[in-house]
Amino acid sequence: MAGSTSSSTVSLTSYKIKLSDSSDFTIEVGDNVLVRPSSGSKPWIAKVNKILSDKTEKSVTLIGQWYYRPENTKHGRMDFHGSAELFMSNHYDNIWIESIDGKCKVHEIKEYQRLEVVGPTDYYYRLKYDVVTDSYQPEKLQVYCSCEKPYNPDLKMIQCERCYEWYHIKCIGLTEEEVESIGDYICDPCKNT
Repeated sequence: MAGSTSSSTVSLTSYKIKLSDSSDFTIEVGDNVLVRPSSGSKPWIAKVNKILSDKTEKSVTLIGQWYYRPENTKHGRMDFHGSAELFMSNHYDNIWIESIDGKCKVHEIKEYQRLEVVGPTDYYYRLKYDVVTDSYQPEKLQVYCSCEKPYNPDLKMIQCERCYEWYHIKCIGLTEEEVESIGDYICDPCKNT
């Protein structure tokens, strides 16, 4: 579907991609896409900001905003980063349509927490990453538990019924089975007061 035009390119609002296995899917401006990496690593992920085409739609490119995985930044992956965590960046690039392998969903962390089923193409972000200054927004995250680490959706937590603080079950020495059998959890600091 065509949008605004210039002398040599057309801005599209959507484009149908045909894969080599005879399947196809449509991408739209605002979608998040899986981009085939140059090596056998995990796919790159970008948000589609524009779809540009020549007038015949034989040469199509995207302008995409990259999401970074924690391990692809100077600071690396920390133990509080979840396996599906990404950083929204200020890095934009032209992306060849032929390198798109599929679509995915990138949720804000609060939306991700509400998902009843998390699929293999569900990701989340809570930080914005500036590639020029190598900095994050927000600069600090709220911390939880006696370990004072930010929330990681991959790690089970339990809430104290008195102080309403959250604790990683691993940090307080409980298993998932033990948590299931506990009625109301009271943390050690509350037990001792």
